Amino acid sequence: MSHFKSDEALLLTTKLYIEAWLLSNRRLHNLIIKLSEEEIYKEISPERNRGIYLLGHLISTTDTMIELLGFDKKRYPELDPIFVSAPDKSGKIFPDFEVLKQNWEKINAVMLEHIENMSPEQWLEKHASVSEDDFKKDPTRNKLNVLISRTNHQNYHLGQLVLLL
Repeated sequence: MSHFKSDEALLLTTKLYIEAWLLSNRRLHNLIIKLSEEEIYKEISPERNRGIYLLGHLISTTDTMIELLGFDKKRYPELDPIFVSAPDKSGKIFPDFEVLKQNWEKINAVMLEHIENMSPEQWLEKHASVSEDDFKKDPTRNKLNVLISRTNHQNYHLGQLVLLL
């Protein structure tokens, strides 16, 4: 038997997932600012993605997350064809590392601002890419689930980027 009332449990659960996102994001940020220009252009392992590609990919997916959560429109849609639709080494020209670091800072400031202002109940609302009918059939297709899956995604790439040091 739970010691929490359902509203307390919802508050605690959403807080735990938000804290997990913030911790993952802080670790990733701390790593990115440590990486040198030389390190960011290295491959994670032979014939694998380079760090610069993963950074652009993370910016682009966080940008998409902002749209999925209904916070705002994408700020960097021009990054999708480079870092989501195309593989690394596709011949596409990447933005400068310093520009990507600035984009990373800005996109995460937007995320933080919105995340801090959401109620636990808002996290259980449908995300932007699911229809009302589909959401009724599967209410797990909510904003909290987006946060959870993107936290896992971010941690996966954090583990890769650590290999650059």
